[in-house]
Amino acid sequence: MSKSRLAKLREYGEGVFKVVPLRAQKGVGSKKFTTIDEIVAEVKLLKLLDPIPGFARFREVHVVQGRFPPSFQAAWDSYKAAGKDCENPNPANKRAYSDQQLWAILEMDDAGVELEKFKWSSVFQVYDIFWGVAMGLARAEEYALFEHRDLHLGNICLRSKRPDGDMQLLADVDANQLGASSGFGISSLETTIIDYSLSRAELRLTDESEGKVEVASTDLDNKGLFDAVGRDEAEILQRNTYR
Repeated sequence: MSKSRLAKLREYGEGVFKVVPLRAQKGVGSKKFTTIDEIVAEVKLLKLLDPIPGFARFREVHVVQGRFPPSFQAAWDSYKAAGKDCENPNPANKRAYSDQQLWAILEMDDAGVELEKFKWSSVFQVYDIFWGVAMGLARAEEYALFEHRDLHLGNICLRSKRPDGDMQLLADVDANQLGASSGFGISSLETTIIDYSLSRAELRLTDESEGKVEVASTDLDNKGLFDAVGRDEAEILQRNTYR
């Protein structure tokens, strides 16, 4: 294998695939799953927000057909066996998916661990997380009047900027030692805001002389967004906030 191909494999090895079942026009899967309009809006937002610090780095989108290959099915089975929530049915379930099922695969950089799973140990970490998210949202709002609309702890990811990837703060670090007047950045944590499936932003149409804008957003008339009931205290609060 050539060095260029090997480098590409290594690069893709650090990425994330978001696999989305697309809604069928009729038959199995025609009353659930993501619509074409919804996935198009999300891809437009991914491309729009890609260059803004604090947002997911978008690579590509693919549309494929059929059933999961063994490696993807094994990953789903492993995720389910770990006791984690799976919003969609088992991909191997023929009653839930037809043999002609369409899937959108979104490729993104690995943004790290979800904030809800992160065990913080220092006020510097909390400080950096808060201001990292706040500055990212401020940039996106100024750039495209962006609204996330679903910014819970599972949609904020963290990763370390340190070479060793360690996310815990060094024991002997303080603001004075680093000469940081604000203290920002001491934890070396990098925040990334993800999942724009309910988001809204303005896309400037550069080929329009009148300076028209297109709004990319999800249809909030879907009653299912507001009828869901939370399973724990945090999710109950989240669902009540939607309502």
